[in-house]
Amino acid sequence: MVLLAVQLLARRTIGFKRATDGAANPMRGLLQGKNPIVRTKQYLEQGIMLRDSIQIMMINFGNYESNKHLHDGARKFVELNFSQLQYKNPDVQILCMKDLTPTPFITFYTDDGDKFYIDLEGKSQIEILTRVQKIVGKPKELIEIQSKAVEPNPANFGREYKRKCICECQSQVECSSKNEVIPSNKKKNITGRTRNMNPKKYPFGKEEDD
Repeated sequence: MVLLAVQLLARRTIGFKRATDGAANPMRGLLQGKNPIVRTKQYLEQGIMLRDSIQIMMINFGNYESNKHLHDGARKFVELNFSQLQYKNPDVQILCMKDLTPTPFITFYTDDGDKFYIDLEGKSQIEILTRVQKIVGKPKELIEIQSKAVEPNPANFGREYKRKCICECQSQVECSSKNEVIPSNKKKNITGRTRNMNPKKYPFGKEEDD
């Protein structure tokens, strides 16, 4: 009996290992890829927001054997931060040109037709991020001002606003849906339908119709 239990446990362990190991059958619930964290929404929201004048951003880098170390920072920048730039700047066209130039650089095209370059040769990914944020990135103060301007008017109400109905405001009459339901036998006394409006004609009260 003990031997049978050990054999069953071994079979289950081998089956679980086959189902979870290898690229053909990855574990369920886990993100796949070389850098799975870059596809999460929390990571994408931490990207750089470019200025409104930027229309096109073109990144040139290569994978040459002779000067490969000069392109390492640019390759890592594209690998880790390209998706962030696309998420935070949906109106900007962002392109990657690979193995076309001997040195890495970024070209920016503005809305007035001008263009300028940022040299990436020999720079690390952090240095490239800092340089891009300093030259073409929006400062935090400007982003906060623009986000406040987009916020809805607190005086509005509806499903898409903070308050669904005007009855939630102070000194307003509550909605009928929030009032207590009055039973039908008590509702007549409240509305006054059984009140004797002619005591001379009905000295003993008006009889209700069956």
